Amino acid sequence: MKTDGTKVVRKSTMTDSAITTLAGRKKLAPRREPYFRRLSKGRYVGYRAGADTWHARIYLNGTNRFDALDDARDYDSAKELAEAWFAELTGGAKPHFAVDTAIADYIENRRIERGDASAHEAKLMLHKHVLAKFKGREVASLTTDELKKWVFRESCG
Repeated sequence: MKTDGTKVVRKSTMTDSAITTLAGRKKLAPRREPYFRRLSKGRYVGYRAGADTWHARIYLNGTNRFDALDDARDYDSAKELAEAWFAELTGGAKPHFAVDTAIADYIENRRIERGDASAHEAKLMLHKHVLAKFKGREVASLTTDELKKWVFRESCG
């Protein structure tokens, strides 16, 4: 609030053209932190005004990870490079692809490839062992370390 009691209204989001167009980028004030634009939940592409550099940010396993997109020339190439980096980090998993959905897809593929009995067997095993531990989780959130520990516990117990 101002001292006279009126509210100060701040624009909290930038327009789509702020980093997607050259004209929009020229209007941005130089600063250390990039101006980020959300591509999907937890995935962003950013432009650092002044330095004229592109960056990617992903929220994965409870933390933000960053990458400088050195080969990016414009927004479209930065977006493409960022999405390739996201795929590399997540093993190509789609954002918000749940373990439950992956198992259902696998069981259906098993039914097509090997028949109903094989699909039923896979369903029983996966529901008992995998869903008991990972139900509701995103595939992209699973780490190699977490899976190795789980496999070890399953094989010992």
